Amino acid sequence: TTRTLTDIDRQTSEKLLRECRDLLEHDLGELIEELAPVIAEEVLALIDSTRDEARKAEYLRLRTDLQSRWETLTSAYREELGGQLQQAKVVETSKRESPNLADLEIVDDKDLAEQIVMREFVGRVSEACSEETYALDRRIGYLNGSKNPVQGDNPFGPETVCAAVRAGCSALYPDLDQQTLLLRQLERHLQSELPHLYRAINEVLIEAA
Repeated sequence: TTRTLTDIDRQTSEKLLRECRDLLEHDLGELIEELAPVIAEEVLALIDSTRDEARKAEYLRLRTDLQSRWETLTSAYREELGGQLQQAKVVETSKRESPNLADLEIVDDKDLAEQIVMREFVGRVSEACSEETYALDRRIGYLNGSKNPVQGDNPFGPETVCAAVRAGCSALYPDLDQQTLLLRQLERHLQSELPHLYRAINEVLIEAA
């Protein structure tokens, strides 16, 4: 009889989650570290393609920072991703907490702008990965104890990766416009590479079934 993920015991589930977490953390870490020279060349092309002097100055600063301060981004990225991925563990029950209305606050314009940038960033990256994450969300949900996994419960999902990338960009640049400029350069590479990584994680789980 062929096993399904729901038949796997707790110890095996935890082992598989650790394996998936380590794969994601290692491969994404390598990807982000190697992107600095690649994006620097892309930014050089952008400099050559614009006549807007203010925009040229922005691109020049970004290229300089990519070459000299990339470690600032990668360190913050790794720290955030590691913290996010600690959520990947088997739980006894999966219960979604109801929001506390007393905690709701009116956000200011700056916070709202940041939320919009992040929502659009996550949305575009998630769309590029949707074919792989549709199945991955359910497989991870079964492993971590959720009987009815839903979108957003997957601790390995694009939301987690994008939050870590945003943390790295924020460490490099406090200014939202500069963060957004860098996020857009990173976004294309995530859209291209992240689906392959999710496919590899799916294959790990398929082989375990």
